[in-house]
Amino acid sequence: MKTYSLTHLSTAVLLRNTDELVAHDRENTADLLAHLAEVESRKEYVRAGYDSMSAWAVHRLRMSEDAVYKRLQAAHAARDYPILFPALAEGRLHLSAVCLPAPHLNAENATGLVGAATHKTSAKVRHLLAQRFPRTELLPLVEVASSPRGDDVGSLAPEQVGTAGLQFRQLAPEQVGGEHASARVTPIAAQRFALHFSIGQGAHDKLRYAQELLSHEMAPGDIAGVFERALDELIRIAEKRKFAATSRPQRVARKSTNP
Repeated sequence: MKTYSLTHLSTAVLLRNTDELVAHDRENTADLLAHLAEVESRKEYVRAGYDSMSAWAVHRLRMSEDAVYKRLQAAHAARDYPILFPALAEGRLHLSAVCLPAPHLNAENATGLVGAATHKTSAKVRHLLAQRFPRTELLPLVEVASSPRGDDVGSLAPEQVGTAGLQFRQLAPEQVGGEHASARVTPIAAQRFALHFSIGQGAHDKLRYAQELLSHEMAPGDIAGVFERALDELIRIAEKRKFAATSRPQRVARKSTNP
């Protein structure tokens, strides 16, 4: 049986082996994408009795749903734009850097996007795409999320939603009513970000009250404006507290004159 204990390896050998394994993994991933694309183009999954390529990959290849989704997305993009295969195999692009630009690729920009995304982290690729392909501004939306117990919170009366979590999201118009991702900050255009997070009932009530207090200064749906005003006030208070504490002169203990 193969052992996976590597304590006997020197540091030099360990690092060399790691580099080689990563290089092989990149090449294997590019090969796998090519095979997945060909299996799908031949519709071999139908002959095997599956109604979709993803179901075939999950059940026949024993891959997770997340792994299948990302690899099929990359396989589709690379099938249409073959320059992605060597970029992935050579380590110029990682798998996410193939998937993220995929919806924006066309015959005119594929080479330029591959070059721009080369050796960039996922976060930097997202910023790059936000600058080149700015999305529409977001619609503010506060909606009831499922409770920890799995109750159907949407069917509860208002007074029954005391302990339910409330999902505070900024949604693009085409996203309203659909499935939404978990909490994160996502660039959507140059110097514009989508903020997704959950708040409890107390924070929700404070948000609504703040909107009421600021109703003569802000539009009713301007949640982003309320959030920024709150941050400005929080920063002002925190800076005042911090700088007051550090600038306050310390008392010097007076030496006793008693013998």
